[in-house]
Amino acid sequence: MILAPEEAKDLEAVLAQFSVEIYARRQPISFKLAYPIKKQVNAYFGVFNFYALPGDAQKIRDALRGKKYLLRSLLVLSLPRIVPYIPRNEASSRPTEVVEKPKVSTRPEVLSNEALEEKLEEILK
Repeated sequence: MILAPEEAKDLEAVLAQFSVEIYARRQPISFKLAYPIKKQVNAYFGVFNFYALPGDAQKIRDALRGKKYLLRSLLVLSLPRIVPYIPRNEASSRPTEVVEKPKVSTRPEVLSNEALEEKLEEILK
């Protein structure tokens, strides 16, 4: 959270000192704080998603800590999603035969009056 949207450029400059690669950013938007922070009741909230070396995390945090216009900051570590490699064997690469299931009608058959009378006679016998 910053005091003015112009400070976002300064935050980018601080991050650039550590050779981070910013891959996504959300422009700061204004909102009213639930409670005063450093005697401020309004702030701007923005997000920077970036790649950095793990050893630089503490250095980035320390560099941001001294900025007077920065009300709050949070560095979050997100691990890359690792998808395991599953080799395909011959059995799984062969095309499989598709078997269609017989369709089951949910509507009952419509019988004529004669057919209904015959069914009733069979049941009553």
